[in-house]
Amino acid sequence: MNSAPFAVRKQQDGAGNFLFFRPDLKHSPGEGRDPRVQLDKDPLSQQFPTDRQCGWFLFLAAFLLYLATMSWQAFPGPPTLALLAVLDPLAEPTSRDAVWGWLMKGFAALAPEHVAAWSGLFSGLCGAWSVALLARLMMRTGYLIRNEPGRESFFREAQARRISGLAAGAYLAFSLPVWVAATRSMADTFNLWLLLVFAWFISQYRHRGRRRHLFLAGFLFGAGAAEYPTFLVFFPLAAFVLLREIFRWQALRSWRAHAALLGGLALGLSLYPLVAFVLFKQLALAGDHVAPLEVLHRTLSAQFQMVTQLRFATGFLVIVAVPVVPWLTLFPLSSRSPWFYEWGQIGVRALFAVGMLAVLFDLPFSPWHLMGFGYLMSTPYLILAVCMGYVAGEFWILGEPQVMLDSDSFRRTVRRASSLFAAALPFALLGIGAWNWRAADGRYGRIVNEAVAEVLGRLDGRNILFTTGLLDESLCLAVELQHSPVRVVSAPRTGSGPYLQRLAKRFSGEPWQAPLSHGDFGQFLDHLLMSDDGPGLIGIIDLPDVFREFGYLVPDGFIYRMETDPGRIDLPALIEAQRPFWAWMLRMAEHPVPEQNLMSPYQERMRLMASKVANNLAVLQLERGDEAAGLETLRTARRIYSDNWSVLMNLIELGRARECPDLPEWEKEWAYREDELGGDRWALAIRYGYVWKARAWVQQGYVWALSGVPAIDEAFRRKPAISDEEDAANDNRAQVLDQAYLLWGQPARDDTYYRSQLVKDSRDVEALMAMCRLALRRNDPEAAEAFIAEALSMGMDENKARFDRAMLAYVRGEKESALAQLSALCVQTPGDLRVWMALVLLADEDDPTGMEALKHLKGYAGAPIGVHLSLGHVLMARQQWAAAQSELDLAVQQDPRNAQVWEMMVLLAQTRGNKPLLDAGLRALMDRNPDHFMQYQNAGVDAYRKGNLADAEAAFRQGLMRQRDATLLNNLAHVLMERDGDLQEALKLIDEALLRQPGQAQMLSTRGAILVKLGRFAEARKDLQDSLRKQGRTPNLLLLLSQTYEGLGDRTRALTLVRTLAAQPGQMDDKQKELMRALQARLSEAPARSASSAAEARLDAALERLEAALLRKPGDADLLGLRGEVLFRMGRHAEARTALAESLRAQGRNAKWLLLLAEASEKLGDRARALAVAESLAAQPAQLDEAQMKRVEELLVRLR
Repeated sequence: MNSAPFAVRKQQDGAGNFLFFRPDLKHSPGEGRDPRVQLDKDPLSQQFPTDRQCGWFLFLAAFLLYLATMSWQAFPGPPTLALLAVLDPLAEPTSRDAVWGWLMKGFAALAPEHVAAWSGLFSGLCGAWSVALLARLMMRTGYLIRNEPGRESFFREAQARRISGLAAGAYLAFSLPVWVAATRSMADTFNLWLLLVFAWFISQYRHRGRRRHLFLAGFLFGAGAAEYPTFLVFFPLAAFVLLREIFRWQALRSWRAHAALLGGLALGLSLYPLVAFVLFKQLALAGDHVAPLEVLHRTLSAQFQMVTQLRFATGFLVIVAVPVVPWLTLFPLSSRSPWFYEWGQIGVRALFAVGMLAVLFDLPFSPWHLMGFGYLMSTPYLILAVCMGYVAGEFWILGEPQVMLDSDSFRRTVRRASSLFAAALPFALLGIGAWNWRAADGRYGRIVNEAVAEVLGRLDGRNILFTTGLLDESLCLAVELQHSPVRVVSAPRTGSGPYLQRLAKRFSGEPWQAPLSHGDFGQFLDHLLMSDDGPGLIGIIDLPDVFREFGYLVPDGFIYRMETDPGRIDLPALIEAQRPFWAWMLRMAEHPVPEQNLMSPYQERMRLMASKVANNLAVLQLERGDEAAGLETLRTARRIYSDNWSVLMNLIELGRARECPDLPEWEKEWAYREDELGGDRWALAIRYGYVWKARAWVQQGYVWALSGVPAIDEAFRRKPAISDEEDAANDNRAQVLDQAYLLWGQPARDDTYYRSQLVKDSRDVEALMAMCRLALRRNDPEAAEAFIAEALSMGMDENKARFDRAMLAYVRGEKESALAQLSALCVQTPGDLRVWMALVLLADEDDPTGMEALKHLKGYAGAPIGVHLSLGHVLMARQQWAAAQSELDLAVQQDPRNAQVWEMMVLLAQTRGNKPLLDAGLRALMDRNPDHFMQYQNAGVDAYRKGNLADAEAAFRQGLMRQRDATLLNNLAHVLMERDGDLQEALKLIDEALLRQPGQAQMLSTRGAILVKLGRFAEARKDLQDSLRKQGRTPNLLLLLSQTYEGLGDRTRALTLVRTLAAQPGQMDDKQKELMRALQARLSEAPARSASSAAEARLDAALERLEAALLRKPGDADLLGLRGEVLFRMGRHAEARTALAESLRAQGRNAKWLLLLAEASEKLGDRARALAVAESLAAQPAQLDEAQMKRVEELLVRLR
């Protein structure tokens, strides 16, 4: 036995010889040895390369490999998230990877700007060390040697162990999860290193039997379990191996051995309470006061959850089977080699070897392919590396020449093939590593960091950045490391209450903090963007539609900036500023990242974002009439990202307009690839950018082209309520439609939701009809009709569209047609409550049809909440307070937490002076939100009624800090005006109120009063006339109008209004009577009329009579037309055009008034308007008499 090139572990003691082989087996040196026994004397221990030298070689090779592919900046995705979780003081506290996190904080303290580089180096060291450790461990795993004994057999076995270690180390080093983790700032290689060091100390104990190795193994297992939950998965195997080795060293009864193991384990597990204590302190600092034991429980639960959550992942069974099946087959369930010429054993191992190479090659069944970057699967690849190394060693053993067995050439060929296969495996692994280089290369991480620098550089002092997810973490980390004042708001996370709570801390001391603290992101956005300073503070990445209604969006690089004044947008300068950015993106398009690389999807998205922004900039150019520059910008956008469908559609449409030579090529590509667009066709604006002249595509049958049109007009919240006197919108249209569709006061989905439904199923007719309703709300009847037609083409029953067609007629201004259709529907579909509600809303109050509809709805049992809310609103507007309260009571019964109901209840109670109801309403609102703005509004109204204007102002200001409610804004503006306070502030407040609630009569009255005090009488007259038309002749309005006319020098009209008031003294309070008498005295003292001729005097008298008549019958179409005619003859063409336009809106087409409108437009220099009206009259000569036709012809000659 002493001559054998191996030795037993323990020499003879008092109890006799202790051998690992049973004495009855009678092994001789040449017969072999048990492969589970590590040799004390390696036959190659003194020959180059030794196992230690092999380990160092693999360590250096792996480390150099990782350095060559290192991401020296924070790579996007999990690496950046891992650093943020550690370095961001406002990040959600976590117990995950605690030790690694403490190490990263140390790196950050030493070099904060280079923390990503240092953490990457640390990952590379841990990865290379893990490779070396695995190789050394595999070199300690022996093989069974039998048949033809001889010293060469032991050398062959030692060589097999070297090959095994090299193959296993190479497999682990080149596996994508380990390679990726070793070149990024991630904890995975650190955790893998802990696992392998634990295994190393088990091997050391197995080899030497020293208790300190037991202690260190126990300590590492305990600490590893606290740091890396995967340790828990290996607990059964680790416990079995440790107990087996303790038994082999005859230490089962040794208390010292058990004390060493359990003491080390206890010391390692003490990391759990330490981590829990640190987490407890972090939670306390974050304001989350949790008991220490609860924190410890959370820590343990989080660890177990991380282990168990993987079972819900896609392909979980495949992920488990890929490493476990080879391991079970090669070790517990298989006989040990050599099994010369046992073709089953050889075939299985060859198959496994090929399969493991395929996994390393990242074929579809590999864990990395299934899970990707989101959950690095280093442990399965570690198991596969062990299996690959062992298989390589087995095939080398099989390749040993066997003189007695190699009886024919075929067997000798198989023997040599086995040797070649084993020797070729490391080279095959090296080849696959070269292939994986492109996928694992982390140097491309600089692209995202360059993009982040680009974004932050273009903010130009703006410090709030709204993002969509692609660059969120990278931006947050850059802001944190640079100590930048920029706040990054991640739109996909705004539905999370905890995220909003953390975000609120970044706005500490600012007026927008309160909504975030309450978890109301919508209110935060509204407050921010409706404030004076808000638009100038923000930048936007990739979600312009959300912000369009608040301002004018300026595309710039990756971002959009917001302006409140379109005149400040210098397009030529903006285009010049884009050129360096576009050049960078074009270089990126010409030299893309390899498709396998983890950066590839990021680069793809960045190119698409840049192309989309450039496309939207081109659309802006086209809308301003600069088609040549727009074409150049579109060509650049297409070069940046050739698959941008909006760009292609815009090029085709522009090419048709300009007869571009490239048009046939573009149309050919469209025809060839149109079907590739798929569901994305319903999300063009979101995915690819805006479509110019989308309605031209709709006319060709592409109704989905409307998805390329923004859902909201740009800056419509900041435009005047009536932006064009000739084309004033119906201020209540959206509310009327919501009420008719029984959706008012309830959570509503927007275009984005329904477009996403159509992306999933383009034949979803319910989504199409919802898009129709939303188009009606936007006053877009053409789009609504297109959606109806598309739904019908998908097989929808025509009868289901009849109500929508009635609403379509209403939006087009064909009120009588809408009422006729609704009346017919009442008979055909009496159960459709929408029809009855629409009749109530559209019919006049004294119309029998409307009265019958109201009666039907009030008596309808089981009506949905939308009916009661809408009826309550209608009845409150008609001042039928008791009936309104009954409807609201029914609404409360159906949904006691509906805020709209209780806000209406509070307003009703304030109006009626019903204090119990008021208190109940406020309680209900404050139960939902203890700081609800209505309580401050109520306090302000109470103070105002008591004459305490200072307290009223303070209360209204408190309410506005909670919500920028239109009524609160109006009330505060009114109080400031009455207190003779800052009238400019009052005007800003009431302007905002009317932006939020366009055309509201009382608010128009308030703004008119403020404008009167400011001496801006012309603007005041318009607001006051609009208010008068909506709420009738109230003493306050008539007094304000008389003051306005006095200020404009129209004493006749002013005196007419004063005399009207004097005839009804009972409607005025004492203050109003005093004001009326003062006005009457001033106006009566006015000098006699200075008419230059009798004709002018007659016109003035006619105008005065018409004004008096309009006070009795506001909005009468004939009176308005006559007033326009008189004003035209007086030479007051602007006022004439306004009056004529109002008359035409009220009564429809009237040739006489249209002709006067065209002539007034000509006088005002609006030749385009005049020509359009004149041509429409010339097209219908039957409506004109001979004199009118002659005037039209003369007008056309002048205009043309």
